[in-house]
Amino acid sequence: MFRQLPQLLFAVEQGITSDHYIVGDRTPWLGEALQLAGLPRRPIFTVAEVCGDIFEDLWIASGLDDGGYLTERTLSGVVGVRGRALDLLGPSDPRPHRIYVSRRLSALHRPWYRVMQNEAEVEELLQRNGFEIVYPETLSLLDQIRTFSEAQCVVGPSGSGMFNTAFAPKGCRVLDIETFHYTVAQHALFYSSCAHPYAFLFATPDPEAQTQLIHRPYLVSTVKLLAALDWICAAG
Repeated sequence: MFRQLPQLLFAVEQGITSDHYIVGDRTPWLGEALQLAGLPRRPIFTVAEVCGDIFEDLWIASGLDDGGYLTERTLSGVVGVRGRALDLLGPSDPRPHRIYVSRRLSALHRPWYRVMQNEAEVEELLQRNGFEIVYPETLSLLDQIRTFSEAQCVVGPSGSGMFNTAFAPKGCRVLDIETFHYTVAQHALFYSSCAHPYAFLFATPDPEAQTQLIHRPYLVSTVKLLAALDWICAAG
């Protein structure tokens, strides 16, 4: 989401219009994002679908935010998107202050990719500490924005679902569970640019797995997780 949303906001800011949109991956949330960013609905094609076609004009958006850091301009646009989403949704039940962003459903269709082997145990521990378990892939973009809009504490394994913290109020505390160091700097830039205090908890990849470190299943130490909750729950 946060690879494309800044580009959509920039297109609105510059008054760029088009007959259709071309994207690398036509994700389910993209139509909602176009509406919330203020862009008109147009046909959406993937690059593969139009490869070889000839266009009269083509505007190509490159990366606007360096290494995960969201600029003030982008953050202002994100705040606007959050406000429009909440206006569209109208009054609702109280939103959770403590959120655990689960990846357990991801293991069903990607059992080979970075599966937390004791995530059911982790979810149970977080629930006992007042966290609501959220499965982002089951929610529309509007509902994801609403869910995170009043969060004070967010815990979860590294992944795209954790980027919903951009829709949380400034000062939301974030605990990001990682297994390797490759993306830590990018995620740190993301959270810090959103003005969120953050910390990383490193889990233990399976030492006997024969796959790359990024793909290995892993276990989270519940002892370390409980210690980390003492810090993150200090926010409320």
